[in-house]
Amino acid sequence: MEALRPLQADDLPTQLTHFTADDLPTQLEAAHELRTMLDGPHPPALSDVLHADLDIAPRLLQLSQQADNHDLHVELLLALKLLTSGAAEQTRSLVDLGAVDIFERLLASPDAGVRELAVTILGNIAGASVELRYNVVGSGVANDVMKMLAPVQKTDAIKYYDEAAKEWKFRGGTPEQPTALVRKSAQCLRQLCHGQPAPDFGAAHEQLVHTLATLVMSSDDEVVLHACAAMSQLQYAVPGHLAVLVKDGVCVRLLELLGHSSSVCSEEVRSHAALALERIAGSGSQGQEVIIQSCEKVLKEGDGKDGKATLKRFVEIVNHAGVRDKVKAMLLCSVIRF
Repeated sequence: MEALRPLQADDLPTQLTHFTADDLPTQLEAAHELRTMLDGPHPPALSDVLHADLDIAPRLLQLSQQADNHDLHVELLLALKLLTSGAAEQTRSLVDLGAVDIFERLLASPDAGVRELAVTILGNIAGASVELRYNVVGSGVANDVMKMLAPVQKTDAIKYYDEAAKEWKFRGGTPEQPTALVRKSAQCLRQLCHGQPAPDFGAAHEQLVHTLATLVMSSDDEVVLHACAAMSQLQYAVPGHLAVLVKDGVCVRLLELLGHSSSVCSEEVRSHAALALERIAGSGSQGQEVIIQSCEKVLKEGDGKDGKATLKRFVEIVNHAGVRDKVKAMLLCSVIRF
């Protein structure tokens, strides 16, 4: 087969003929060329690639479901990831072709690389607009992502607080999903939770809180960042949600992330951890009680200087947020004495 020359925007109509070819080498070369063009220094307008008359987008989606060849599958998904990185209107054109259902099914792929690209694309779609986020949430993607992450949530793979050593440690075992996949999954959940009005996860809400509670225990900066950001957007009005926070030690972990001794110390992580604590404390009297109990635990179990520094930081947060009387009084008068 004669090698295809590098694509230019004017080649798009001709490019479709390569995608409709029956032989794998031609399809693979076409997918690679399209992906390279989209990711190059002078990419064509996405609206040109997605133009309905060209039928390139439907063919990409069709092949992404049928591709048995790993390299072809990856090239197709990389191209589709780029196509979902534009304006909401362009992303919607892919959603109208059934993209959400296609990528949702790919979350069950035996190939970790395919799962990673699929969850990245779903995150792109959810982040494009509130309307598209509702579309992704309504399709049940959160359940599929949580199911995919389930191996990470095994008891032997989560972090715990060693009271004797006064530090967080990992129990034996390692997550079964690759780190890159866990990062993209956490980012996708963040996109699903982001924005107002808050989405309704229905019966999946409590499990979502538990999944994020597990992710926030990670030692990976990026996973923790996305988990904290997602938790800062959730509602905690149901007692079951708060029970998960208590059982899993989430508030203690969030308070730990505010301190200078935190192993994940980026300012962005601290900021989102603070917002998550604000959200929990502002959910009502039960949320405030959870925060109070967690503050007492940190002060009791953490070393004096760092424990107090962490709680002092939280006092500043609740003051700024205007969280009401009981939390302020407890923190300022009863718990912390600087």
